[in-house]
Amino acid sequence: MNFEHFIAKRISFQSKRSFSKMIVRIAITGIALGIAVMILSLAVIRGFKTTIQDKLRNFAGDIQISKIQLANNPENSFIYQSDSLSTALKNNKGIAHYNEFASKVGVLRMGSQMDPIVLKGLGKSYHTGFYQSILTQGRLFQQANEIIISKDLANRYQVALNTSLYIYFADEQLKIRKLKVVGIFDSGIDQLDRMYIVSDIDIIKSVNNWHQQEIGGYEIYANQRIPDEQLIAQLNTALPFDAYAQTVSALYPSMFEWLALLDVNGQVIIILMLLVAGINMISALLIIILERSATIGLLKTLGAKNISIQKIFLWNAGYLISYGLIIGNAIALLISFIQIKTHILKLDQTNYYMSYVPIELSFTDIIYLNVGALVACILMVVIPSFLITKITAIKAIRFN
Repeated sequence: MNFEHFIAKRISFQSKRSFSKMIVRIAITGIALGIAVMILSLAVIRGFKTTIQDKLRNFAGDIQISKIQLANNPENSFIYQSDSLSTALKNNKGIAHYNEFASKVGVLRMGSQMDPIVLKGLGKSYHTGFYQSILTQGRLFQQANEIIISKDLANRYQVALNTSLYIYFADEQLKIRKLKVVGIFDSGIDQLDRMYIVSDIDIIKSVNNWHQQEIGGYEIYANQRIPDEQLIAQLNTALPFDAYAQTVSALYPSMFEWLALLDVNGQVIIILMLLVAGINMISALLIIILERSATIGLLKTLGAKNISIQKIFLWNAGYLISYGLIIGNAIALLISFIQIKTHILKLDQTNYYMSYVPIELSFTDIIYLNVGALVACILMVVIPSFLITKITAIKAIRFN
């Protein structure tokens, strides 16, 4: 251990002065709280975004193939379920799973109350695991006249399991279908729950007078969480001229634009916490330097140069920052572990789309935050360390 390290360690942790100890504790506490807040903020933002995105992609797929339309209409025209297209989807290594679907706009009516809805029909290979996970009552549909509806619609229309509903479809002539409610789901996303009723695709084929090989399109589930542009290009190459592939972010642009704004919140929090931690370290270092002015004068009397004494206090700051980071990381990881295991921190699902605070830790984020906080704080305390050059040996010893 060299001269600067030895003196810095004694100043930081072995000082017998009560005032110095208090300043050290305040500095470490400030750093610890700052890094803990930054880690938890990013973990919550990442968890929130991932939860919402996963719900949307499980409901609609990562990519949807449908017929080209002039507007973003929830009701789609048919495309042919050709053997060549099915083979192209099966042989594409970027696709983990796909299924047929179709959508039809209708009106749900009971007595004098009515609402526009979208009836979504799913093929036999639909994502049963997801729909089973969001069911709150009943079971999934098994026959062509069975449906599952959202908890929001069930409460609004006072619908119980095994109740029949009438859905009206306005085509060239009015068509009415009597459908049996066998399940009630709650996705937590109001934009989906207040609009969609889910059923077998055969109901929509019947209403539209489609043939067996005519479907609304395909829901594609990619191997990657965020499908790349290469997969979109491959699919569009294999599609007929009147069909196209689009990502789930294009289907729900407002939702994904809103999620992107959360990154700005995270950046603001990080900047504010770094400023608070840096100012806290500057204040602590200034007080320590002023309190140790006699020591600085003695060291100068013994021949120590300004740069050497500056290194002592920079090492001192480095020790305090490092201990603060260790404690802050421990606090953040402990809180995250407790929340992941117990979901003790709850949310109002109506407003936040989920019933608890989601946590998703990224060790890359943690490493970047720690390195960034360490570098930023060290750079900020370099300026007050130049105060040492203004302290003369005679005045410092005489003042003491």
